[in-house]
Amino acid sequence: MRRALLLLLPLVMTGCSWFTPRSHPIPVVGGKELHLMLPDTGRTFVQTDPKWATVPLGNTTDCYLGGHGCTICSVAMACTNLGAPLTPVQLNERLKNNDGFKPVGWIIWNALPRVTQGAITADYHTQPSHAIIDSALEHGAYPIIQHPLPKGGLHWVIVIGKDGHDYLVRDPLRKTAKPIRLSKLASTIHAVRVVKKAS
Repeated sequence: MRRALLLLLPLVMTGCSWFTPRSHPIPVVGGKELHLMLPDTGRTFVQTDPKWATVPLGNTTDCYLGGHGCTICSVAMACTNLGAPLTPVQLNERLKNNDGFKPVGWIIWNALPRVTQGAITADYHTQPSHAIIDSALEHGAYPIIQHPLPKGGLHWVIVIGKDGHDYLVRDPLRKTAKPIRLSKLASTIHAVRVVKKAS
């Protein structure tokens, strides 16, 4: 039964934690020409990892990290890179215990300081822009961006660098040693959040 659930989870992309208010998408390629890479552990937190794939997302009863944990995995990678190491299951549990989720499993972004002893915070942007992403990278912060999946649904990944006009990301759906060019995954960006050290 557990094996069957793990096989099913990657296909369940209905988006418990992926909803975003209506915004105007932007192309994945654009903004400043930059050549930079932020600190990176060299490891992608993959949402289907058996260590946490069957863990319920927040307080939900029908969403699991394996199928809906892209946001949690991306934020956990950002926190870890910023010196507040957390696995997805640890971040999920801390948010759950500190009013860090909406009932449907969406992260409450201003809860991050509460679950990182004040070390990490996040900026919520209502409209994506290359300027926001580029500025975050230049200041050592990690943009978490949302893009559409080829077969429908929306997905979050973490941006860890830029090569020219192409963003470099770690994708919770892909276990890769090296970052991936965002242009190979999608054509548009639908939302941006920025995870950074608290000032």
